[in-house]
Amino acid sequence: MGGVPTYFMRIFQWAASQGFDKALLIPKNREIYTIWKKQVDDLRLNIIRYDIPVKQLENVEIEKYDEVICIAADLHCYFRMFYYKNLNKYNNMKVFFYCLHPHATVVEKHKFFNLPYRKLIRDNLNNILFMDRETEKFCEEYYSLQVKNSKYYRVGSFFPNLDEERIKIRIKNRKNNFIILTIARFDFPFKGYILGLINTMGILGKEYPNLNLVIVGDGPNNDLVKEALNKLPLDIRKKISLTGEVAYNELQQYYDNASLYIGMGTTLIEASKSGLPSIVATAFQNGDSTVGFFDKEYDNVGGNIQLSAHDCMTFEECIRQELEKSDWQYREHCYKSYYTCKKYYQIDNIMEEILKKKQGKIESAAKYAFLNVYDCALMNLKIRVQNRRKQRR
Repeated sequence: MGGVPTYFMRIFQWAASQGFDKALLIPKNREIYTIWKKQVDDLRLNIIRYDIPVKQLENVEIEKYDEVICIAADLHCYFRMFYYKNLNKYNNMKVFFYCLHPHATVVEKHKFFNLPYRKLIRDNLNNILFMDRETEKFCEEYYSLQVKNSKYYRVGSFFPNLDEERIKIRIKNRKNNFIILTIARFDFPFKGYILGLINTMGILGKEYPNLNLVIVGDGPNNDLVKEALNKLPLDIRKKISLTGEVAYNELQQYYDNASLYIGMGTTLIEASKSGLPSIVATAFQNGDSTVGFFDKEYDNVGGNIQLSAHDCMTFEECIRQELEKSDWQYREHCYKSYYTCKKYYQIDNIMEEILKKKQGKIESAAKYAFLNVYDCALMNLKIRVQNRRKQRR
């Protein structure tokens, strides 16, 4: 299960702990992914189906005194729910779009077909929750907008007490079995860093007999991963494990057994909160570029070099640093990873900020249920015609 769905499951888990009623909204013709099923059942989510356009929700009645917040995972869902809110005049409902990926504001494959969305996004900027500066910056540049949103809503997580016994075990194991862990969907070039990491392992594996690599994941570019592995000498290949896809609730054992994590996004946060030193991988590369360690680049989990406060490094440099640390230095790094992550990614703080946020005013976007780029283009054309008529008067 990808980073965005797992994060929304954590949001539902947080809502359950606070005593909120909670519901997962999905179209009538869509099934719940099998890999979600256990989490959905465990959280006892109320599943609400809706037609498109959304005129009503199945078996839902909202009283005028109910306070409702809808957090959409994509733009189409956001516009549809805003249409539903406006149609039924639910002034007590807040609707936000949570932008958790730089490309989340891109609806169609080709940029030309995304241009009609520019006005809609501009009108709705106050209702977009940007995860970080990278997601905001991409939206600005892609649509030629000025966002300048100083408030970010990071990917929140739960923080148990730091397991100090686990850190002692890590320190003991690293001498004979230093495990580098990465968890990612094989989706290249977005997460092509995996290929760079395999090549780095080919270099360092010869020099450090205790070094091993565990790759958790699967995806459309599985063949490229196997091809990169086959280029390595047999003795190095034996040091690299491919686990395939692993269920979200089984990932903790991999974090517990690792000595160092390399990755990006939500898995980077999950690793760091386990007290695991972590390296931030740069997106959209097939090499080994990194902005460095998470405890220094905690606000740049996508590894964007342009947003980094530090010089670009390589996996090889960072791994060597970690391997050469004394036990005391390594222990300090484990603690620093945990407490930095807790300071900035505590889900209680993130969700409280979202609940406090006021609904921004919407003009044209509240009047329509946007289904695709063609509806969006027609809506923009209609607005332009209406404006010209007003000017003529």
